[in-house]
Amino acid sequence: MSAADVSTARPRRGPHPRRPFHRPAQPALHDTPQSQIWLEIIQIALDRLEALPNPG
Repeated sequence: MSAADVSTARPRRGPHPRRPFHRPAQPALHDTPQSQIWLEIIQIALDRLEALPNPG
């Protein structure tokens, strides 16, 4: 590929040309300590909702 080809080549669409499409590796959501806290909060809220008297 010569220098003339580089200037006339169409830029690739999407992410940076030298990067693959896939995202960098991230820990699974349930493996992070913050998500454990949120799961506990949600569980407490659900327990409290179930303890409420049923109006219907």
